[in-house]
Amino acid sequence: MRRLRLEMFLDIAWIVFAAAYVAMASRYPPAGRLIPMVVGVAALIAGVTQLMGNFIPKMRFLTHDRKLGDRKDRAASPPSAIAPEVTSGSGEVSQVGQWISILWAASLVLGILLIGFTPAIPLFFFAYFLIQRSHRNWKLAIGSAAVMGLVTAGVFGRVLDLHLYAGVLFS
Repeated sequence: MRRLRLEMFLDIAWIVFAAAYVAMASRYPPAGRLIPMVVGVAALIAGVTQLMGNFIPKMRFLTHDRKLGDRKDRAASPPSAIAPEVTSGSGEVSQVGQWISILWAASLVLGILLIGFTPAIPLFFFAYFLIQRSHRNWKLAIGSAAVMGLVTAGVFGRVLDLHLYAGVLFS
């Protein structure tokens, strides 16, 4: 129960932060408020969904209690040869996994700082899907890199006409 209260406090803090971010972004000039409003509203929706999981028991396995969701999945379906086996009984990410995720995020930020958005985003997706143990598939790596390169250069660079940072090496 204590864990649920701490998570509820974090969910409320998330909603307050997201609402303040949306309020602040609404004061930006029209040309500069599109992306901050999209990010802020998405964060607000995610926070409200998380908070609802504290009060609606049927949503709790989606928002807070992964172990409950794993138990329901195993109880609802009979074991088969097609279903993947659960390797860890806890359903939680280890500290090593958390550090690996942090390193992936830091490498993306470092890549953006060094070579800029346009090459760093597709390169990151290519490396991520090529290196990850659960996704080792070169077709997925190439496809995701191409799609994200088109989204970055096409949507953000051309359609929204945003100035994308070129990086230290290319500026």
